[in-house]
Amino acid sequence: MSFWFQCARKAEITFGNLKQCVNTKGADILAKFGDRTNGLEGRKYVPTVVIDDKFDISEQDDIQSDLFRYLCNHFKGSKPDDCNGKENNK
Repeated sequence: MSFWFQCARKAEITFGNLKQCVNTKGADILAKFGDRTNGLEGRKYVPTVVIDDKFDISEQDDIQSDLFRYLCNHFKGSKPDDCNGKENNK
């Protein structure tokens, strides 16, 4: 099964709806997020990761080296079980 069919199934939509969205809205969505990325003050490269609508250039190395660990360390509220053993382990 292709990645796209798996993605549609996981999102609980049909592949046809996913394909229609990509074909009709994909370029606009990509442009919107490209504009947001270009507007980030201090951005030096792409990809750049923004979490909770906050951008901090000093955290980009940690985010890109281990996104999962970063998210576990900064998760608000009860952490998922998958975070056990991931926090603060650099």
